Amino acid sequence: NTVEKRYTINGEFDLSENKVSILEGMLAACAGDVTYTAGKHGLLVGAYYGPATEVITESQLAGDIEIMPEVSQAERVNTIKGTFVDPQQGYTEADFPSVSVGEWVTEDGVEISQDMKLRFVTSEFQAQRLADVKLKRTRIARTMNVTLNLSGYRYRPGMYVKVNFPSIGIVNVEMRVTDWKFGVQNGVQLTLKQETADVWGDVIGKPIERPPFTQLPSGGVAQPQNLKYTVEEIGQVVQGILSWQNIGQVVYNKVIIRRNGQMVMSVQVPGTFTRLSGLPKDTYTAHVIAVNQMGAESPEGYLEFSIEAPPPPSHVDIEQGFFAVTMLPRLESITNVSTQFDFWTSGETQLSGTTAEIVEGNASREGIGTTWTSNQLQAGHTYYWYIRTINAFGVSAFVEVPALCSMDTGELMDLIDDGIQKSDAFQNVKDGVDTNLEGIMENSLANHGTVEHQYQQYGEVRADILVVKTTVATAEQGLADLSTYVQAQIGPEGSLTSAVNQKMTAEVNSDGTAKASYTLNMGIVRNGVKYNTGFGMSIEPSGNSYKSTVVFAADQFGIYSGNNPGNWQAAFFVYNGQVFI
Repeated sequence: NTVEKRYTINGEFDLSENKVSILEGMLAACAGDVTYTAGKHGLLVGAYYGPATEVITESQLAGDIEIMPEVSQAERVNTIKGTFVDPQQGYTEADFPSVSVGEWVTEDGVEISQDMKLRFVTSEFQAQRLADVKLKRTRIARTMNVTLNLSGYRYRPGMYVKVNFPSIGIVNVEMRVTDWKFGVQNGVQLTLKQETADVWGDVIGKPIERPPFTQLPSGGVAQPQNLKYTVEEIGQVVQGILSWQNIGQVVYNKVIIRRNGQMVMSVQVPGTFTRLSGLPKDTYTAHVIAVNQMGAESPEGYLEFSIEAPPPPSHVDIEQGFFAVTMLPRLESITNVSTQFDFWTSGETQLSGTTAEIVEGNASREGIGTTWTSNQLQAGHTYYWYIRTINAFGVSAFVEVPALCSMDTGELMDLIDDGIQKSDAFQNVKDGVDTNLEGIMENSLANHGTVEHQYQQYGEVRADILVVKTTVATAEQGLADLSTYVQAQIGPEGSLTSAVNQKMTAEVNSDGTAKASYTLNMGIVRNGVKYNTGFGMSIEPSGNSYKSTVVFAADQFGIYSGNNPGNWQAAFFVYNGQVFI
């Protein structure tokens, strides 16, 4: 005699699989249903949960009754066939003996079969038991849909109840609640099926006839290949990765780390890598053994690696940038693990030594990397850096690196000029005065702005003051602009025009950026030739910060000191592209 549990769920699944298909496979392995009661999800295994203790009477009805006495011809079935996972055939998919009811086959006149795939079942007897339950539940499908008042709230899926509707000839018929829906206005809607205790009875299964092996499998599991150790992260917790490659089907790998023959770490890994941490400086051996579905083990893969503190940088290359220096530390030889460098600075103050105690107590740590760039420096100044090598297993001594920030004057002027010319302040001054007042008014009205216009005209002489206000607010942008145009002209078609433009703009955007600008332009247009002077200020995004710019444009520029116009003292001048102090 064979004794086994009625239901067991045995198997594996990938995390990438569809969760619904996994749940369906688990439910099929126990003829179960998903439940949700009192805020908790659950799984109700298939069984007879009777006898019934609750009675549904006609006084509870709150709607129509729908009765389906027989299953439809399209859904009728008299034979169940299917597959399960057979441990004795290397955990491969195998057919279980079909389950059939001869009387139903005779009644239907032909075998009507349905397939079951039991991926989480490893017993042919459990598979036949589940097939018998499915066959009976499908065939004996007397179903009733009823709507009850709120008293039906207590009936939940899986419960057995007695249905007593004498007016339609149903007297104390035991039925199983298979579905439950609740609504304050519609009451409780129940689906009841006549599933008696016989539906859940056991079935005497037949052992399957396993085909003989025509080709014996190979005698062992392949050894893991290409073992290697690499550093993954350097921080408060140092971690590295031990990785390898498996050949063939493997369930898991046994990983053992030894030091001087003594085991210091052991772990089972389902994949092809594991993280190691906290190993002190020493020599270690890694041993990886692959295990297949039947528990067979491979020869061990072997790796020996030495963990040593890294040497200090042999020298540091310094590259000059735009008010910046970039440091590139170098090592005499390549170490056997990944390395980075730890960058500290004391600014323009040279420390009394390079010991870890002095540097860590008097300098500031800038960061860790293979190179480091320091920005916003002053040309001609020397900055002191202290750099050491660091890896997962230790740090080297510090080396001192004086870094002089130096730039060619001509190249520096070009870089500064390029940066200023790209600013809003420069572009606004560069555009000069705008004397097309008619176009300005049309553009403002198109953008839903407001215009205040005052003017006087006498023949070919005209004077205008135009104030334009524009405000924009959308989900992506807020914009405010106030512009004033003061203009006088004389002659045919304004052949001589004098103008002053003042413009203030503020802008914010939903992407987190903002900008603001102020522009004052003055100009004279004579016979189509424009003479312009201007002053502009702007602040706009620059990387993760903001940069402000002030621009003056004039033929001659002077700064004077004093508060009495009669006693002003000249400070410096800019004239003809030269500065005089």
